[in-house]
Amino acid sequence: MPASEISVQIADGLQELYEPHLPVDERHLDRFYESGRGYYPPVEAADERDRFAICLAGVSQNPTVLPASAR
Repeated sequence: MPASEISVQIADGLQELYEPHLPVDERHLDRFYESGRGYYPPVEAADERDRFAICLAGVSQNPTVLPASAR
């Protein structure tokens, strides 16, 4: 398979992952982050509100203990 065809397949796959996350329920919007600025509330956001972002979260049965990889 030519590299250009693989690139198209990858782009299509990423687009499929991206599109369902475009509508955001503002009640679930917690905060934004900018390097050098840190975290700030949604009311202070401007154009960045329209950018795609992800949130990663973990759940631990004992939240006071960090996983070994985070120590």
